[in-house]
Amino acid sequence: MHWGLEVPIRWLRYIDDVCRVLQSYRDKSIEYKDKIPFPQFIAEQVKTKFGTPRFYYRLEWDDVDNCEITEDDIDVAKIEYRNFIYGVLALMESQIINEEKQFREQAKLARQ
Repeated sequence: MHWGLEVPIRWLRYIDDVCRVLQSYRDKSIEYKDKIPFPQFIAEQVKTKFGTPRFYYRLEWDDVDNCEITEDDIDVAKIEYRNFIYGVLALMESQIINEEKQFREQAKLARQ
């Protein structure tokens, strides 16, 4: 990770789950239209911003040496993969937000 991990320790399990899911797609050689492999997901930085997680990442794409693949196929695959990754990250964010609400409520009750 280029810039690092700047989050509460209680978020680490969610971040680990996201990375595990995305890497499993890569490892299983999931391919768009059986032609374009799932990209390598590389986390650049994970931090909090306004109390919510921010995941900065990049994707590394394998070279596709297949004359049956068009540029349109590649563009559509990139959109599909990015949408999938966005969905996984959005799920992680909602889980963290819910946990943060519970954490704050418990802390509030403990102070009373």
